[in-house]
Amino acid sequence: MKTAREIENNMPQFYGCEPEEKTRMRMFGKVLLTPGAQYVEEAAEANWLMVMIASHIPSIMAGERFGFARLTVNDNGSADFVLSDGNRGGNVYARQHIPATDFPMKSIKFYVAFDGSDWTIMLPSEY
Repeated sequence: MKTAREIENNMPQFYGCEPEEKTRMRMFGKVLLTPGAQYVEEAAEANWLMVMIASHIPSIMAGERFGFARLTVNDNGSADFVLSDGNRGGNVYARQHIPATDFPMKSIKFYVAFDGSDWTIMLPSEY
């Protein structure tokens, strides 16, 4: 697992994304990961985080095409996950408490966007 500093230092290299660069999640056939999301998944050994985001995507309100997924690691090693509309309408679609994690960063945010057929999990810089 890379350190938080290593991950944060490498994240700026991920911006924009071509459709052919995305990877389909095996467990969630309608969910794609951008190269930046894949990088975080691998560097932080956090497949569980991508699975958690993907598993909560169905809770996004019908007709919505965009969401914000945020993981915040607490000082005691637990974490809190929120999937929301990013305060546009104040809608929180899902919350989950993680009792223990070794995720190296204090917090991270992803965008989730629907293109009409698939959802894509991406770093904000890749939007």
